[in-house]
Parts: sequence; structure tokens; C-alpha cells
Amino acid sequence: MASKYQRKFSLEIYSPEQKVLACEAVCVVFPAADGQVGVLANHAPLLAMLGAGAVSVEQPDGRIEEYYVARGFAQMLENTAVILAEKCQPAGTLELEQARNELQTAHDLPVGAGQAARQRLDQINAAAAKVNLAQRQREKAVVK
Repeated sequence: MASKYQRKFSLEIYSPEQKVLACEAVCVVFPAADGQVGVLANHAPLLAMLGAGAVSVEQPDGRIEEYYVARGFAQMLENTAVILAEKCQPAGTLELEQARNELQTAHDLPVGAGQAARQRLDQINAAAAKVNLAQRQREKAVVK
């Protein structure tokens, strides 16, 4: 089924190790540090810090791919979106039990103050986002 969006733009996603994705997209939603951001073709120039969570990529044919990302930057400029993520993993490769273990490990970190408290909270939020995405992928697989 074709997408309801007609205009396309270029998308590239990079991790430190590799180019993860290069494709045409009609809609991309990503987790910015201060909330979800969605971009379509001809979006105003944008530069945002990434948070942790799912990047959802809608391709012209209507297919939607998802990736887990954490920390980095996203830019939209002249109909090209670029996401540079410190961590990036296709959603279909996430292991739910491993993600749950990461969440438990983050919760088990000592509660500190100041920067230590912020780092603990960031780790908890990143792990929780990974658990949520892994759970959604598992549910999709059951439906198929």
C-alpha cells in the first residue's frame, strides 16, 4: 500500500561503525532530547539532539522500518535528513530479554546527585525505550 504522503526526501542514518540506512522516505519520526519530532519533505531546516527511542521511517511504498537510536544528532536540510546516532540498531534485531536486563541494570545503579543522577536517569530512559520497541516488535511478529 502506497504512503499517503506524496513528496519524498533523502534519509541517511549513521552509527559510529557504519552507514545503517540510506533511502528515500516520505516521513521520519525520531526521538529528540525534548520530545518526538516528525519531518516530511520540504521541512524547514532543523538540527536536534537525539534522545533514546525509535526512529520510524515511512518509505514511498508505505513500508515502515524502525530503528532504536540513542544519543546523537539529527539534521534536516534541503530535503535531506541525516541522523548521526551513538547507538543504532534495527528494531527487528532487538532482544527483549536483553533489553529488560539493561533496564534492570540501569535501575540498580546507585542513586546519586547532580550529574550522576542525570546519567542514571538517561540510562533508565534509554533502556526503557529499548524495551518498549523490542516489545512492539515481538507483538508484530505474533500478529503476522
